[in-house]
Amino acid sequence: MIEIEKRSLIDKVKFNQFRSELRKISDESVQKRFTVVFVEREDFVPDKNATNDFKLRTINGTGELVLKQGNWHSSSERKEFTVKYDVSTFGDLLHMLVALGRKYGVTTYVNRYKYIIGDLTITIDSYDLMSDYWVEIEKVVMDGEDTTAANSEIDAFMQEYNLDFLDSKGTVDYITKMNNQEERRVLFDKVDIQKWVEERIDYINGLK
Repeated sequence: MIEIEKRSLIDKVKFNQFRSELRKISDESVQKRFTVVFVEREDFVPDKNATNDFKLRTINGTGELVLKQGNWHSSSERKEFTVKYDVSTFGDLLHMLVALGRKYGVTTYVNRYKYIIGDLTITIDSYDLMSDYWVEIEKVVMDGEDTTAANSEIDAFMQEYNLDFLDSKGTVDYITKMNNQEERRVLFDKVDIQKWVEERIDYINGLK
C-alpha cells in the first residue's frame, strides 16, 4: 500500500481550535506512543538522502515495527510496512536491530490525537520537549492506484482548516531540532540495552 500524507505545524492556540472543530465531526482517540527512530549517522544529523524510515514503537502498549520507504521529508507518497509484535519482546527486538547495524536511535514520547473523517486520517502529535503540534493528514491507496485525487482531497482539507503545508525544509528543520536534543539520543552499541529498556518500561507499556 502507499501512504499519502501531508504535514503542518500549529501552535497551542490553533491546536485547541482545530481539536474542537474535529471533535464535532469525528470521534477522538488518544494514543500514548513511545518510539525509537533509527538514524543513519552517529552525529544524529538527519540524512536527507535516506529512503528507509525505520521505527520500533509501541502504541498504548501494543508493539509495531514499521518501515516507510520513500523520501521522508519531500515526498507525500511512501510505501509502508508494519509488523505487530508482543511488547514483552521490545528488548529482544532492539538487540536484534542493533546487531543488524541499527545502532543510532532517537526516542520520542508522544500524545497523539487521532480522527477519521471519511477516508482521511488526521493526527495531531504533541511531542515531549517540543512546543508545537505536528499535524498529519493521510490517505492510503493501493499500489498502482492513481494518487492525484487523494492528493487533491488532502489539499482541500488543509485549505478548509487553514493549515499551512510543511515543506521539505520545514520538515528537515523540525526533525533536526528534535535530533539535536541530547535527551533523545541513544548510541545503542554503547549502552546496556536491557537496563535502558527497564528504565523506560512504563513508557514502553503505555502507562505514562
